[in-house]
Amino acid sequence: MEPKAYQAAFKDKDYDLAWGGWGADYPDPQNWMTGLFGCNASNNKYNYCNKQFDEAAARGDTGTDLNQRLQAYAQAQSILAQDVPVAPMFFRGRMVLVKPWVQNMVITAKDDYPGLSFLAQLFVTQH
Repeated sequence: MEPKAYQAAFKDKDYDLAWGGWGADYPDPQNWMTGLFGCNASNNKYNYCNKQFDEAAARGDTGTDLNQRLQAYAQAQSILAQDVPVAPMFFRGRMVLVKPWVQNMVITAKDDYPGLSFLAQLFVTQH
């Protein structure tokens, strides 16, 4: 398909198999769950809907205890893995060389450059 027709078909969910992608907007499992795979999610272009998934993801979205949130998202992820609404082909990664005197560098998938999200925690020791 030409790109314009492909984009229209993808937007209208008029396909049997399509190529797409997603990158993190913020470093939390919620960004990969409810917004992409929830039955009524604005970014759900996959024609996927599972009420059990929605319930598990909603518990993660509204939880206040990190461990309980992560358990709820793990349950939602397990449901996704069983239903297989998408077939991940690859995910991007990057290799970063950090000098030993650079401490507390936290790298997230959403960083435009390594460590951007948590620069306030980074420090350089004497060397």
